[in-house]
Amino acid sequence: MKKYRSLPILVFLRIQGNWKLLSSVLIGTIIAGAILSSTAIYAEAIKDLGLKYALQQKEPTALDIHVTRSTQSLNRENYQRSEENVNRAVTNVLDETFSNLVRNGISATFYSTSAGEQINLEDPNRNRANLSFRSGLKEHIDIIEGDWVQQNNQSYTKIPAAIGGKTAEKLGIKIGDSLDLYPYWDENASPLEIIVTAKIVPKNLENRYWAGNASAIDAPSRAWETIILHVSEATFFTISSDKYPKIVADYNDYFTIDLTKLRANNAQRISQNLTFLSNELYATENRTRHQTDLLEVLNTYDEKLFFTQIPLFVLLLQITGIVLYYLFMVSTMLNDRQKNEIATLRSRGATTRQLITQYALEGGVLSLIALITGPLLAAIVISALGITPAFSQLSEGQFLNIRISTEAFLLAGLGGLLAFTTLIIPLVLSTKTTIVTSKRSSARPKTAPIFLKYYLDLGLLILLSLLIWQLTQKKGLFSENILGETSFDPILLATPALFMITVGVFFLRIFPLFLRIIAHIVDWTNNVAATVSLRALVRNPTHYSRLVLLLMFATGVGTFGATFSATLDKSYSDRANYEVGSTVRASNLPSELTYVDSLSINDNFLKTDPVIGVVRGNATIRTSGKNARTSILGLEPEKMVDTLYWRPDFSLSSIDTIAQTLNENEPAERIGTSIPTESKQIGVWIKAIDIRGGFHVQLSIRDANGDRREFLVTYLRPQAETTKKWTFYSASLMHERSMSGETQNTKPLVFPATLEAISFTTSSRIASGYGSVLIGPVLTTTSLENIETTKFNSISEIQFQKSEFQKHIFVTEFYNERFETIQGISPSNADILSRSSDGPLDNKLSTRLDWSSTSRPPAIHGIREKLDSLPLKVYISTNAVKELELKVGDPLQIYTFNSYHDAEFAGELKFFPTYNHAETNDDLVVLNAKRLMQNIEATLPYRSPYFSEMWINTNNIDSTLKNINQLGSRINVTDVATTQLKQQTDPLVAAGWSGILAISFGAVLLLSSIGFLIYSYLSAQQRGLEFAILRTLGLSRRQIFSIAIVEQTFVVITGVVLGTLVGLQTGNLMMGFMAFNEKGLPITPPFVLDVSWSEIFLVWIILGSVIIITTVGIVLMYFRLAIHKALRIGDS
Repeated sequence: MKKYRSLPILVFLRIQGNWKLLSSVLIGTIIAGAILSSTAIYAEAIKDLGLKYALQQKEPTALDIHVTRSTQSLNRENYQRSEENVNRAVTNVLDETFSNLVRNGISATFYSTSAGEQINLEDPNRNRANLSFRSGLKEHIDIIEGDWVQQNNQSYTKIPAAIGGKTAEKLGIKIGDSLDLYPYWDENASPLEIIVTAKIVPKNLENRYWAGNASAIDAPSRAWETIILHVSEATFFTISSDKYPKIVADYNDYFTIDLTKLRANNAQRISQNLTFLSNELYATENRTRHQTDLLEVLNTYDEKLFFTQIPLFVLLLQITGIVLYYLFMVSTMLNDRQKNEIATLRSRGATTRQLITQYALEGGVLSLIALITGPLLAAIVISALGITPAFSQLSEGQFLNIRISTEAFLLAGLGGLLAFTTLIIPLVLSTKTTIVTSKRSSARPKTAPIFLKYYLDLGLLILLSLLIWQLTQKKGLFSENILGETSFDPILLATPALFMITVGVFFLRIFPLFLRIIAHIVDWTNNVAATVSLRALVRNPTHYSRLVLLLMFATGVGTFGATFSATLDKSYSDRANYEVGSTVRASNLPSELTYVDSLSINDNFLKTDPVIGVVRGNATIRTSGKNARTSILGLEPEKMVDTLYWRPDFSLSSIDTIAQTLNENEPAERIGTSIPTESKQIGVWIKAIDIRGGFHVQLSIRDANGDRREFLVTYLRPQAETTKKWTFYSASLMHERSMSGETQNTKPLVFPATLEAISFTTSSRIASGYGSVLIGPVLTTTSLENIETTKFNSISEIQFQKSEFQKHIFVTEFYNERFETIQGISPSNADILSRSSDGPLDNKLSTRLDWSSTSRPPAIHGIREKLDSLPLKVYISTNAVKELELKVGDPLQIYTFNSYHDAEFAGELKFFPTYNHAETNDDLVVLNAKRLMQNIEATLPYRSPYFSEMWINTNNIDSTLKNINQLGSRINVTDVATTQLKQQTDPLVAAGWSGILAISFGAVLLLSSIGFLIYSYLSAQQRGLEFAILRTLGLSRRQIFSIAIVEQTFVVITGVVLGTLVGLQTGNLMMGFMAFNEKGLPITPPFVLDVSWSEIFLVWIILGSVIIITTVGIVLMYFRLAIHKALRIGDS
């Protein structure tokens, strides 16, 4: 041990003598410890903020645990025993987060009457009453009249009770009034007599004491009134149970949670406990259930936490790698400087073990400092993130609450250990150096590094290729294990770092060749400074490559971080726009907000903003024996380009092409048959040749407002004699009838109006399967006679000339080419339209309608104005296209809105606004809304489709939202600003990234700058002799300055440019694999690589400033160096 006694002193003296250089090593070591410990500290802070944010999205009462025991015995001993079991189970689950318990009991229902009255058992709406107790009630109510009376004796008469103020006012109950309560389960029992002693109201219904139940004091109104009579717990259990032994009650326990004590470190445990709470309760209690949203919130939070931490680890792995490389570079430069010193010590008798021990003590001291200060530094920096804009909303502008856990110190220790290993390895390898070997090596060219000599760089390339192949096969960083749980391969997380290392190692192989080529070119310029600089680089490329690699790694990580940050910001904007569809989306629109005649949204209040009407529904696609269930989206194509959010990668077709294709699919305008404006009644001749069941017959008329009106003219019965003869059936144009014939719409028809169809509707499967009817002309009259008839009006041929239709106006026959059978009710149309020679009165012709179907017959038959025969042009999502093996132009059949439509495949959609296959697993069909709605309307009587949504592209969201809110309170509105704000305020989503990217960026810049300063300082010391000789050979100070500038500039530009390219390529390589959201699902729409050039330029400017300052300092140092001293020092 004697030989080691002086080592601590020697270590202290060495640290004191090399404090400048060792300070840089210490900084790197501390940063290594801080970076690794910040993983735990930052993750813990983000977890707490993320949990706080998740909890804030729910009402606190929804997170509390509500335990209900139904139909329980109203026995105090049983209740107390059950209460103990429930209390123990729930408090064990909540542990330290349990805050308070509110107990409540509600008796079985009584029938309530005034004192002395008998109940009317025939009255279904007779008043009800329940007895109720609630722990702590008196402290949470205001007594507006009377006194709060406790009942503690066993008297069964005049039980004092409090009543809610609203109930008392509604029923006219006063203080001192008596009520008789009759148990519903025993008609022979005597009533329970109650006296009202107090009227109460809750102090604050927002208080969690009330568990969000606004009906705790006053019961909600129904067809009957319910009186809640509030009594003490003692009264509840003694009087009612003693008087009525069979009485039962429901018990509610409200366990409130102290949300401030619910932290990330206990959330998982509580979540697991909640999972088994049902089993715990069922083990001891019957008819017991519990309700809380806490388990759902914690599970969602845990899932989100898992997926959002993965990219964080990817970035931190790269930064840790840079820190370690920085330490290795500094250690190597330190080693180069101390080689002669080590050799001298060896020559003077120092053993290898002594030297290793000496340097191990030095490294140990530095690592110990990193272990202590690293977590503290990380905590200070992370805490300061609370005042940044990204976190200010959650932290209220205060510093983040930070906990330095044991894990943080363990990670700091790991960082110190890695730093220690990185520092000690080069020095250990140098302990075998003697003066002879040192002088010999300095006089010979540097040998190639081992990894280049043995082609280990090719091994790295193979490993990188395997990782990328594995990522491609897994289609991301995640996979499912045999238990079905989502997991990730930690090795795959190192792919970006490995990619940069591989590029760096290959750079070392080609760097000497690259330098020789550049030097050869520079030789032709006859520029002394450039030639000398490049020759120096060529002589010792390894020395310069260290700094180039540091700058490359630092700039590469910075560029990757800037790329990832910019891509994320763009993605959040894209996702918000994609989710909304435009700037604002309003859904659940009332029908009166749209015009069906023009099928255009009523946008008078948004004259300056493009607005598009949207129809949304479900559909089934059929083609070539294959089916696919999809969602359907009908839009107004003429407004798509100006309104929709769109990206070129959404489809192989441009949005202009899609809009043009759908616009060309506009249906021909329905002209209809004009109805004379003076008409008051309308009717049609009908003769049923063969019908097997009853049919409602209605005429479809469109008025001047574009509204389609259905006028029911009769109900055909097969057994009626008039049905088999020509009979004229009529209806008033002043109102519409329901299916029973009663008046239901008193709004008169607005002219001009047109007739579009006649339909026969039945609910009988037999009737819809087979039938035949003759249809004569449609007539109107100006007569008001019998216009108020509430039932169906039928006129025989004999009565017709004396009826109100004696003076009639002819409207149309149905046997001309302008009409066709109603189609689309079933997959294929089996109805036949023909001309018959059997007509009413003097008419020689009529129209015959026959239908016959053996399977799934349609419930509606009829005749309508002929539509154009063009199919729906549809764009379909990629998944359905592959499943159905579609090609452009393929015919399809689409079933949607209870009707079938012929269609043609027009193109494929990879993505479309509001469509998210990853989350819903649905496919999508996009088509022309006007054609779809016209087809539906022409097929289905009583079905007037309208736009269910409107998408608005506006520059003034606030004004637009205000206008929409004026249209109705039930309209659901989503806008881009709110959607994006919600994403970016979640600390587990956008806000979390803002902090870690800022920390990473700062660490990388700091290390790069320090590394460059150390490199320049040591190079200047090592090359003092060289520059002194150049001065003696006649070079001026200006030329010396130029040499320094050229060297530094070449090294920095090479490192920065290479790093920028590597960072961009790394982002391009990894963004696709990291494009998953907080649920682990693919991001929709996918990432579009974006680069924050402002941040990259910032890196360049900072590094450029460091270069200038450092170069000026080096030159000034050279200028102050006396030539004769430098030569004498060099000779020694």
